[in-house]
Amino acid sequence: MARILVTSALPYINGVKHLGNLAGSMLPADVWSRFKRAQGHEVLYVCATDEHGTPAELAAAAAGQDVKTYCDEQHQVQKAAGEAFGLSYDVFGRSSNAPNHRLTQHFAKVLEDNGLIEERVDRMIYSIDDGRFLPDRYVEGTCPHCAYEKARGDQCDNCGRLLDPTDLKDPYSAVSGSRNLEVRDTRHLYLLQTKVADTVRGWVDERSPSWQPLARSIAYKHLDEGLIDRGITRDLKWGVPVVGADGGPRPGLEGKVFYVWFDAPIEYIAATEEWAQANGGDWRSWWRLDEGPKTSATSSSWARTMWPSTRSASRPPSSARASPGRPWTSSRPSTGSTGTAANSQPPRAGACSWIRRWSCCPPTTGAGI
Repeated sequence: MARILVTSALPYINGVKHLGNLAGSMLPADVWSRFKRAQGHEVLYVCATDEHGTPAELAAAAAGQDVKTYCDEQHQVQKAAGEAFGLSYDVFGRSSNAPNHRLTQHFAKVLEDNGLIEERVDRMIYSIDDGRFLPDRYVEGTCPHCAYEKARGDQCDNCGRLLDPTDLKDPYSAVSGSRNLEVRDTRHLYLLQTKVADTVRGWVDERSPSWQPLARSIAYKHLDEGLIDRGITRDLKWGVPVVGADGGPRPGLEGKVFYVWFDAPIEYIAATEEWAQANGGDWRSWWRLDEGPKTSATSSSWARTMWPSTRSASRPPSSARASPGRPWTSSRPSTGSTGTAANSQPPRAGACSWIRRWSCCPPTTGAGI
């Protein structure tokens, strides 16, 4: 019998979830988990609320609440909804909990130690009326490519282009509506995806023949356009704090947090740690191939698009059963004496847009993890 790790897409904390969310990711993972348990396999089904980022802060402000209170309430709402539908989660965690903070900060340190994170000075939008720098989603305006008038500072939902806030025409603050904006210098951390572009392409070449055609075409679209280095910190009050070597605020980046797209994938691992804390289990053995599992599976395609550069970036130690750079769970099915890894869902096209954004995901190895 195999040990099978199953995850489903993390529901975002903002907004009431609908049947499409249930049918699209949670129900297929639940059905697969029940089926594999019935076959006698050891299954761990992991999910959590994705709680950081601009939408959470904006939703909390609209509700007249501080963001922590808002997320506390919405987590309970979403947890109760899953229970009402009878979803068989083994754990339904939170990306705002301590394990995700610790792991995200650890992963960022290892990436930086391996030369894949650097500080850069950005020219960013500052709202004089709001008295703060505006993260990308706090800025809206007209898309320079398709002239859509409600494009966000990170992406245009009309044409799908990735944007920076300074790309927008006629920008305004999504917080106050103020157009009293100016561009100022500020420091941020960047993930150097350009350094692992060839590794990611090689991994996609190897794995994508089994993917859905649309997922494969989107993956290659982003690769052909060229991976770019991406900022992984934001000027927000709610999120995983950026810290220095002493664990305190990092000089020059005080008050900044990691971008939600950087910390959210790590929550799958952190939620497993939450499960272990509550049940006396060993979360590491579910994720590290050199510490327990011989096969694992995932129902979300983030593993298919992000793990390859994770392994190359983190340079983890080798072991008797894991070659250098590959001790963490893989979505590639394997057969033989180690059992059969299973994937409850094929990759979804939407997740492949992560390749261009976050192909070099946080490393998941190193001392102290």
